[in-house]
Amino acid sequence: MLKAAFYETCITPYLYDTMPGYFEARYCTEVLDELYAHALALESEKENCIILSLDCICIERRDVEKIRRRVFDATGVTNVSVSGIHNHTGGPVATLYGSPRNERYCEFLCVKAADAAILAWQRREPAKFGWAVRDVEGLSFNRRFLFRDGHVDMNPGVNNPEVVRGTDIIDPQLITARIDYADGRLMGILASFALHLDSVDMPQGFSADYPGVIREGLHKKYGEDVGFVWLTGCCGNINHLDTTGKIKLNHRIVGEKLTAYISELADGIRTDDRELTVASRTITATIERPTPEMIAKAPAGPRQREMTIAMGLPGGTVDCEVVCVGLGDFAIAALPGEVFCRFGLDIKKRSPYACTLTAELSNASNGYVKTREAADEGGYEATPSTYNILDRNAGYLMADAAVENLLDMKK
Repeated sequence: MLKAAFYETCITPYLYDTMPGYFEARYCTEVLDELYAHALALESEKENCIILSLDCICIERRDVEKIRRRVFDATGVTNVSVSGIHNHTGGPVATLYGSPRNERYCEFLCVKAADAAILAWQRREPAKFGWAVRDVEGLSFNRRFLFRDGHVDMNPGVNNPEVVRGTDIIDPQLITARIDYADGRLMGILASFALHLDSVDMPQGFSADYPGVIREGLHKKYGEDVGFVWLTGCCGNINHLDTTGKIKLNHRIVGEKLTAYISELADGIRTDDRELTVASRTITATIERPTPEMIAKAPAGPRQREMTIAMGLPGGTVDCEVVCVGLGDFAIAALPGEVFCRFGLDIKKRSPYACTLTAELSNASNGYVKTREAADEGGYEATPSTYNILDRNAGYLMADAAVENLLDMKK
């Protein structure tokens, strides 16, 4: 019998802390909406796990390990997957582009995130699970473009005459899973879409971006006690900016539209008992550092600065954990980086599950995970820097590991 429970704890930092996500440090002067650690505890006869989603830009491996230790000490659960949603209006969890990590806040975050997991685990009870999927157009857009002079870069502005074409595609799938109590009442919703979280009009205010709007909308419709977990899909090269100028979006518009779609899907889902499975693999990825030639081609300013810093850092390898969770014919593949869309699509195509949700920035922050084509093209997301440390092969190793996990879980 499947058992489940949701819980959330507030992780909003103090005012005037920095918010990583832009090219320079920003200091928060407002709280637009509270930030949370969202937990979903799952247990079946032979397996258990806890899924944590944090309203922060990313989660470093050392913090994942702290959270897991605290959860294990309290519950004995070893399968804990921790994802950052990648909001650019969250707390100082990492040193990114001149925005420093705040150790005091990270210690607080780890404790509160672990507490959410522990409290969810303590509250688990018999549950039923179901899912539904629909494609959503007009909210997500490729952000990498080829210019007439042959270079590739992101976000060229509206109707830029120097642009030849876009270089990438999107993943339009909106995935919604519904967890019910045994008597059929709604317990909570797990949802995912592949879209960068950088759409808040006031970038000096703490906000969970559009998932915060979704949480608010679901609570209005279903009640404050309904749980919610958001997992951001593979969207390292996807954002909300329409370069034709026909569609103008911000986090509230995106959140309200997705809330309507999620609610519609959730209302039509039939739930039943599911067997839980979990698998994990660790791949070893090679670290790549920029060359003087790469730095010379980069735009002057923060990008060159970060590339110069990265050139002086050691190389070597980094271990990357890929975690997968299965519930009947539904699966989650959690990947440790800001992953290009094509890897998510590839995992879904090769998965033996009827529905596979991919969650980026899970269980570590290894920066962008680019395709080999993008590495040849260059541009912000594909050129080595302090936030782009993995070589061109890492994403393929991650995708293969995810598919191997999924195949093993189906045996």
